[in-house]
Amino acid sequence: MKYGVIVLLILGIGIIGGILVFGERNQTITVPNTAPGETAPLVSSSVSAGEDVLSPVSGMTTTTSIAISAAIATNTPVESVATSVLSVQFSDLTPSQGETVVVTISGSPEHPKVSFDNKEIPVFFYQGGLRALVAIGAHESIGSHMVKVTADGFPDYSQSITVKSGKFPVVDLGIPEKMGTTTPARLVQDLSKENAELNAIVALVTPETFFTRGFGLSLADNTRLGSVFGEIRKTGDQTISHLGVDFRGAEGSKVVAMNDGVVEKAESTALYGNTIIIDHGEGIFSMYLHLKTILVAKGARVKRGQVIGTLGQTGYATGPHLHLSVKINGISVDPIKFVDAFR
Repeated sequence: MKYGVIVLLILGIGIIGGILVFGERNQTITVPNTAPGETAPLVSSSVSAGEDVLSPVSGMTTTTSIAISAAIATNTPVESVATSVLSVQFSDLTPSQGETVVVTISGSPEHPKVSFDNKEIPVFFYQGGLRALVAIGAHESIGSHMVKVTADGFPDYSQSITVKSGKFPVVDLGIPEKMGTTTPARLVQDLSKENAELNAIVALVTPETFFTRGFGLSLADNTRLGSVFGEIRKTGDQTISHLGVDFRGAEGSKVVAMNDGVVEKAESTALYGNTIIIDHGEGIFSMYLHLKTILVAKGARVKRGQVIGTLGQTGYATGPHLHLSVKINGISVDPIKFVDAFR
């Protein structure tokens, strides 16, 4: 009988070792439960975490999982090992600046928390599971960053992700004649002021998920790009980072909401023109700038695909277009890549 138990333990350890090797090869991490115990179409600023940011010009799915046997640690017979595990999956472990990393957590954990470089980010239920969104800003530092996941009754889990350069293009950009005698320095000052107002809105985190499905882009034709996310514009002695995507289109074209949410802003500003900001909950906001008309009011509940305004060229714009932005926990990310990553 003694020898039979020893054989079973050896076989069990061998199987567990095989799981560990296989899991590492496939970058999958499973932790066992150890209980008890923006500017205008041509401008964006990088002065703050706002829609546009000013800065000096300087020169898919991955799953991680670890299986650890409680039998070895506690000398528990293999056949009685608990099967409750915490699984953590990442959409990408080597994102570029401006991208979104989707963290998926399963295993029925209680009170899960996720942090990125020690800053906690919202965890929410979505399509039967738990999600957290790690926003990689256009100016996030290149190299290694740490994501941590904790949950009651499970060991803490850490995963390093490596941020790569977004390789944003640099272009020369002047000031449109309709802006009068505005200087680059005055433009930067005005952008900073408007960004501060926008930041105050998108910094808030509504602990409610207004949406039940993925996000979509806002025009019938989303293929006509006027400028890409992160593009760096040189205006005089100033540089401006474009923190959204400009979609060209016919003036008056319908603009629809990216997803369900609540309208937090629906009014005109000097540089961004007719502007709509929608709160989708859990720190996720979408922004629609330079609209010709606004068809919703602040406080309105909107649905995915609902017409909220029309495409225009109000504010600091040289032609009809939609400047579309997505902010997650106050950080701007590429709307196109966000829609593709979070489904």
